[in-house]
Amino acid sequence: MNNSNHNENSMQKGEISGAFLLGVVYAFAENNLIPEDAFPFNVNEISPQEWYPFDYFFKTLEVVEKEIPDADNIMFWAGVNFLNIWYHHGPGKELISSGLDWIYANNESGGYNSVARGGSLDEIGWCRITDIDVEKGYVIYENFNPFHSDFLRGLFYAGCILFDDMEYVTVETIANPHKNKGRIVYTTITINFRLKKNQELDTKINDLNLKTPTIQLNNDESQSLAWQVKGLQYHSLLLKAHQEELSAVLGKNLSNLRKNTKKLEDYILLVEEMSIKDSLTGIYNRRYFDELLPKVINSAKRTNELVNFIMMDIDHFKQYNDTYGHQMGDDVLIQISKTLKDSLHRADDYCFRLGGEEFGIIFKADTKEQSIEFANTLKKNIENLHITHSRNSASPYVTASFGLICQKANDIAGINEIYKQADDLLYTSKKLGRNRVSF
Repeated sequence: MNNSNHNENSMQKGEISGAFLLGVVYAFAENNLIPEDAFPFNVNEISPQEWYPFDYFFKTLEVVEKEIPDADNIMFWAGVNFLNIWYHHGPGKELISSGLDWIYANNESGGYNSVARGGSLDEIGWCRITDIDVEKGYVIYENFNPFHSDFLRGLFYAGCILFDDMEYVTVETIANPHKNKGRIVYTTITINFRLKKNQELDTKINDLNLKTPTIQLNNDESQSLAWQVKGLQYHSLLLKAHQEELSAVLGKNLSNLRKNTKKLEDYILLVEEMSIKDSLTGIYNRRYFDELLPKVINSAKRTNELVNFIMMDIDHFKQYNDTYGHQMGDDVLIQISKTLKDSLHRADDYCFRLGGEEFGIIFKADTKEQSIEFANTLKKNIENLHITHSRNSASPYVTASFGLICQKANDIAGINEIYKQADDLLYTSKKLGRNRVSF
């Protein structure tokens, strides 16, 4: 999709991630509150991999506010849904593993500005911690983005209760209209929390039953239990308010209800696919490589087929970045990734960005000669892009060096061995002058 065509009609600077945009849309899907045709774009045409004009984000929020006016509790639980989608079906599990991780992850826009880009921070938004004391149990954020304050409240609350490491959590938000800029809203977010420090209390509660109906608690455990009860009371009040408000809204909008379960499932599949793709280049990432290579080898062992694996590195890429800048360096990575992908011809051929300027290719070939020919074709295709590289000792253009493994599956001792062999051969190609295939 050519995003420049989208941006020609956009009055707002910046872009928003398609995955993030879909997350906002489907945060409201659980209760079928907003029909898909209410949105000013075709939801089915939004790709998690693509970037879209920031106006799409604004228009999505406008639809939400129009369809669900004065529904603070529904907004709150939509924020909870959004966070759960992000964690369970997106990259959340790789980024946070505790309530404190979540609290710190939102400092200096670490989360938000990974999905909103282009334009200045005052144009697309930001978030930062202004005060925090873990011992006293509070953190205060300044938040500057288009979200409804109650949606933010639910999002931050969900991140804190996602893990069983906090006894008590409350979140309050205050929007300051005097600091707003168009649709960008300045909001102060205050989280009060109490970390769970006594794990023995959980054991005692789990052991409690009708045969042993009493437990002995020390003072710290009694205090901890009281705070957990207080936290549950707060959570119960939030649920009750949501149910009451939801019943009222559903009564008003019964004619607009639609079945979105299938669409939500489709979105989850898309987000899961996104988690195995490299965000810059769109090809598979290291995570999926580590998952797929053992499966390929085990499958090939059934008939003792050849396993063909290439480890590839762009020649003198650091010098390219130093000379032409990191933006052009990113463009090179994108062009080479597309060239690799376009060079694959079978459904079970795969290319990966393993990290930095290093790539991997798993492909089918019936003979070693075919495997060598394919690797040399990749080498030529990259040089034939004719991307000028004045500091490349191997060519006036961007080139790559290759380490090629072509072995019978039953001769492969393990994953680490085949990876090391390919890495050693890649080193040989570099030592011999680069822009070559070693096998």
